[in-house]
Amino acid sequence: MEVRFNLKVRLQVGLALLLFLPSFACSLPREITVAVGFSLEPYVISNGSGIFNEIVDEAMKGAPAKISLVFMSNADALKTYEEGQYDGVAIVRSGMVDGFYSEPVIRLQDKAISLANRQLSVENIAQLKSLRVLGYSRAIDYIGGQYQQVSQANTDYREVVHQSDQVRFLYLNKTDIVVSDEVIFRYYLKRYRYSESSKPNRYYQKYSSAAIFEAVDYHIAFRTRVD
Repeated sequence: MEVRFNLKVRLQVGLALLLFLPSFACSLPREITVAVGFSLEPYVISNGSGIFNEIVDEAMKGAPAKISLVFMSNADALKTYEEGQYDGVAIVRSGMVDGFYSEPVIRLQDKAISLANRQLSVENIAQLKSLRVLGYSRAIDYIGGQYQQVSQANTDYREVVHQSDQVRFLYLNKTDIVVSDEVIFRYYLKRYRYSESSKPNRYYQKYSSAAIFEAVDYHIAFRTRVD
């Protein structure tokens, strides 16, 4: 897992945000609303303390506009942006929606995660067709390609709004595989270890992860740009 939040990327984000902001000539400062999926902790946290939140705040310092992040499910973020309710949407891969894209703001790599004691050997996406698979909201669209085809053909494929539920379902043996970025998975797993103290052994079972997906750069997409 690679997180691109070094100084170079911070500068790229700032320049990209300024380049792709909607026109604000008639009123300064202008508020730019961006729909964001709320289930991306620790990268995006709805209380404003996530790494992505900090990057946006830093990038907009001194800018003649303000970005307001509006948190909702991945599905609602895409839907409301496409309906014109917000000026931008994050975090999206190139080509997912119509609009003008910032420089990459984060790189994520989804993995096929299972409990180690199940001894599931997953070496490619096609093998997911015969397993109970739990993705995150709109994972089919975010990942696309062969994953989309395999998932649509799998009657045991499901998606959840909150990625924390992926951890819970996996450790309750309600699914064979969860598809998630491992940093996100580990974040929620750690939370369960602290919150479920009455069942300490459950969430300390070892898990295995298979890197069957490529790492993907994600962006902020804006509806219009400055000409």
